[in-house]
Amino acid sequence: MADVFPTAPRASSAVRASAVALGLVAAFLAIRTTLTSAAWVGRPFPGFMVLDNRVIASVGLVGWSGTSVPNLYQSQVVAVDGRSVRSAPEVYAYAASLPVGTPIRYRLLRGTRESDVVIPTQRFGRSDWTFLFGGFLVCAASRTWARASSCGCCGPDSSDGHS
Repeated sequence: MADVFPTAPRASSAVRASAVALGLVAAFLAIRTTLTSAAWVGRPFPGFMVLDNRVIASVGLVGWSGTSVPNLYQSQVVAVDGRSVRSAPEVYAYAASLPVGTPIRYRLLRGTRESDVVIPTQRFGRSDWTFLFGGFLVCAASRTWARASSCGCCGPDSSDGHS
C-alpha cells in the first residue's frame, strides 16, 4: 500500500487576492524607492547619511569621508559652515551645491556636548548606491518573496483549482 501524505491547506480566494494586492504595493514601493535613491548617483553628498531629525545615521561605507571621524555617528547636525540647519534636506542641499572635495565645517551636538568637525564632500557613486541601497532592496525583495511563498497562496500547486 502506498503512503498517503496529508496535503497543506489551501488559502481562500480572499487571502490570495490580498497577497497579490500586497505584492503589487510592495513592487510599487520598491520601484519608487529605487528610482528616488538612484537620483543620488553622481551628486556630491556630505560623506555620511543624515536622518530626518538631523542625526547622523550609523551607516557608512569604507571610502566615505565621514567614516574616519571619531564619534560622528548618532550626533545631530546643528550648523553647516556657521549656518544653522533645521532639516536633513538642508544639509544635503548645501553639500550638493559645492564641488566634490570641498571641506565643510559641521557643528555637531552629541548629548549636551557640541563639537566642530571638518569633512569634505564627495561624489555618491554607483558602488555607493549598490552597497547601501541595493542591499536594502535585495533584503526587502527576498523577505517579500519568502513570505509570499510560505503563505500557501503561491507556489507550484496554487493553480490546481482548489481553494
